[in-house]
Amino acid sequence: MTLQEARSFERNSLFQLSLQMREWDEMAKLTDQTIPSLEELKEMSVKHLLSYHGHQNYLIFE
Repeated sequence: MTLQEARSFERNSLFQLSLQMREWDEMAKLTDQTIPSLEELKEMSVKHLLSYHGHQNYLIFE
């Protein structure tokens, strides 16, 4: 990438998002990492939704 191309990329409205995606992509290559179970992920998701959107009008399926 040339200096001009780099500067143009840095001015792009998606520049920060692109950097974050790149970081996540690199992190996905790590091995020997402990990952949460599906049940733990479900619990985290439900807690997030309830804290973000409030408790009204949500049905939680078991």
